[in-house]
Amino acid sequence: MLKSTLKIALYPLIIILLISTFFLLTAFFSKYPKQFTDTQYDEGAPSWSPDGTRIAYTALEQGINKIWIKSLNENNALSLKISLSSHFFPSWSPDGQEIVFHSNASGNSDLWIYSFKTGRVRQVTFDLGSDILPKWSPDGQKIAFVSNRSGNRDIWIISPKGGSVTQITNHPAEDSYPAWSPDSDQIAFSSLRSGNWDIWLVSASVGTPFRLTNNPSLDDTPVWSPDGQEIAFRSIRKGQSHIWTVAASGGRPQKVTYEKSYKCYPTWSPDGNMIAFQSNQNGQEDILMVPASSFFFSLSITGKKLISFTKWAIHKAAEVIL
Repeated sequence: MLKSTLKIALYPLIIILLISTFFLLTAFFSKYPKQFTDTQYDEGAPSWSPDGTRIAYTALEQGINKIWIKSLNENNALSLKISLSSHFFPSWSPDGQEIVFHSNASGNSDLWIYSFKTGRVRQVTFDLGSDILPKWSPDGQKIAFVSNRSGNRDIWIISPKGGSVTQITNHPAEDSYPAWSPDSDQIAFSSLRSGNWDIWLVSASVGTPFRLTNNPSLDDTPVWSPDGQEIAFRSIRKGQSHIWTVAASGGRPQKVTYEKSYKCYPTWSPDGNMIAFQSNQNGQEDILMVPASSFFFSLSITGKKLISFTKWAIHKAAEVIL
């Protein structure tokens, strides 16, 4: 009787393992990056639209960086008609109606906002310092950016309407690449304050920064997952530039990309399933994407990894069973 009961209890587990293996193989083969852009221009700094249907990015065309928009379901890309010299690092407003970027059109690097509704741009910052790398907060109320207006590169925030600014970090070492948490309460950024580029977290209301990664290599360009549980970033650990993820609460980072090519500037899809990034995998700078789930369980024999399960595979198997 006990054996029969045990067998019945094991059936769901066996089915889940079999289906998980199926989805594991699917995840393994889907780990090879999918090409998103493929033109004669160098494309980079991708930013996913809030509705998950488009990606904004920059393309170097005849010596001028322009912002382009490309739908996931269409081959053609649209160049924004902006009458400025060059545009860098676009970031969407949470309602998808505007894009903030930095440009040196005023003779100095400042933040500008493009409106899809009017087709016009307006200048947001006017300081003599260099204001770069803007990121729009998910609540739409603030824009984080990097500025050397205090004599050193730190993280600052400003309203999309302009006006007064608030200094978030203040350290002799360089801070860069701010990224908002989904609740707009925290900012992830990369910093040299430890003597090496690592990922740090700080409260958006100004607080003591917390060191998230600690590796002798370079970790930078962080971006939060939509659920706020993980942070993707670029790292050159193990000698190659790849995309990694780490729990926002800390822990062991997991590798997401594997091909022998340069990868940087990750951006997480709003549904949490994909990470787009910049890569020279095909001989020039393009935008590619891979599934966001990282491998977290491995079966090994004598140090050789035989099989890995992903969160995505387990979740998919559970969905089938339940």
